[in-house]
Amino acid sequence: MFGDMDMDGNDGGGGFGNLGSGFSFTNLGGMGGMGGMGGMPNMSGMGGMGGRGAKHRNAAHNHQSHEPNVVHRDFFCTLEELYTGCVKRMRVKRQRLNNDGQTTHEEEKILSIEVKPGWKSGTKITFPKEGDEKPGITPADIQFVLKEKPHDRFKRNGNDLTYRCSCTLKQALLGFTVEIITLDQRKLRIPINKIISPGYTHKVAGEGMPISKSHGDKGNLTIEFDINFPNRLSEHQKKTY
Repeated sequence: MFGDMDMDGNDGGGGFGNLGSGFSFTNLGGMGGMGGMGGMPNMSGMGGMGGRGAKHRNAAHNHQSHEPNVVHRDFFCTLEELYTGCVKRMRVKRQRLNNDGQTTHEEEKILSIEVKPGWKSGTKITFPKEGDEKPGITPADIQFVLKEKPHDRFKRNGNDLTYRCSCTLKQALLGFTVEIITLDQRKLRIPINKIISPGYTHKVAGEGMPISKSHGDKGNLTIEFDINFPNRLSEHQKKTY
């Protein structure tokens, strides 16, 4: 489960170093499906509940003060993960109170974030009271904030996707078929039968991102064109055009 873990935030979800407050976060990578283990988070932003797991032990004090701050950390998802949904597992190291209520020991826990299809950057997932335990103080909440990784083919705008297609002047004038590999690895073949002028866009309904609060609905895919104009034309080409 723990294996080799990237601590610089560049793998499938990002890693977290020491937070200075006693916590330590490590990304354990993403996994398909909607299972998982860990604490029970509260969700804010886009999407619903995520994560599941055992109850945590509260410090043995009837009247406790609260930590003043929530611990915030980013986690990263690819557009593919946000299209299909996935589970991100984060290993948390923190201090937990011993039975005497005064001394502490270090404890590790896996917090699972169930990423729902269509979630957007900025979605917040909160795990209540999963921070350090201290005598007389209720542990701070841990809050993860979703960030989207840049994609090499698509740009996201809300629920819509944009794809830039390069074409020749001949294709722009005579038409051609655009082939696109979708985020779930389907192959779209989209015929373009109109003359493509600068600024022209082609919209494909229902091929954007899943809409997280709507069952089965998706945004749109917009194709933008980059026309490669020739540097020069022969006399024959000039007469033809």
